Amino acid sequence: MDPSALGDGGPSTELHAIPQCDHCGQMEYQIKRRLKRCGGCAVATYCSKECQKAGWQEHKNFCRGSDKTPRSSSRPDAGFAGYPAPITLANAIKSWVEVHDYGFVTITNGLVLLNGNVEHTFTAPHAFLLELDVGAHSADDNPATAFKLLNCSVLPKAGLGPLADPDSQWASREAHCRQVAEHTRQTRPDHVLAGVLPALFVMMNTGVTAWHHFTIYLPRNRRASELDALTVALFEDAMEMCRQAMNAGLIYRVPEPFNKFEPNVGLLFRKWGYEAQDENAHWEDLACKMRDRRLSKSNLHPREIWYRLHTL
Repeated sequence: MDPSALGDGGPSTELHAIPQCDHCGQMEYQIKRRLKRCGGCAVATYCSKECQKAGWQEHKNFCRGSDKTPRSSSRPDAGFAGYPAPITLANAIKSWVEVHDYGFVTITNGLVLLNGNVEHTFTAPHAFLLELDVGAHSADDNPATAFKLLNCSVLPKAGLGPLADPDSQWASREAHCRQVAEHTRQTRPDHVLAGVLPALFVMMNTGVTAWHHFTIYLPRNRRASELDALTVALFEDAMEMCRQAMNAGLIYRVPEPFNKFEPNVGLLFRKWGYEAQDENAHWEDLACKMRDRRLSKSNLHPREIWYRLHTL
């Protein structure tokens, strides 16, 4: 799915991009002063000592021991999926999602469209549920290869079962999503924004969950919401291509130049940054894999899929 079909030229995933208090949810621009970081983990942020104290019962299990055990790439099963504490695992998930921004924009917005339509998803409480497994532990802790996406769905709150927050916490989470959406509308008025949905990441075999959120955009073209069999297949194939890419550590980026339809393809090297890959080889290899594994629903070449999504 092309970002331009969703309402702009390249939306980005919002993952606490606006600093906020981890207890009350107030954002830094609202309190007009810098938030203070937890001295134990240096990750959680608070607007006051009162909020830090009030949030300690929930935070302490994530914070304690975050610096006791060094992470070991040779023992991916140690600690929390190879991380010393839940808070460091949650922070690694956040970094991984940010690196794979284009892929997650495609997947999350595609799921909402396939859920009925954008408006339907926002008429009642919904959230994304994403199941992860540990990825390849590289020597330089490359965030692009840290995890693998096993499954992703958008569900009503009731569909989360025991994973759902209590009503009071859910209300606070939804209020934060509304604040992020309003801030985005004010600062990026060119974006056709539908809203922001919470997202629950579940790390398999650890019992650790992490909450983030994703921005959802309205399609520019009504045809993107007209879900005939081929359109559904195109969206499903695009989402599967993104999942395959991120699980292989490949990064998709907004297509450049402007008349290009398929995303740019590259790898992330911590020391050297982003490096473009041979895209002809990538798309041909992906076409073979999707055909041989019967992953393609449209039976079209990957480049043809991206082209058709652009022209919806």
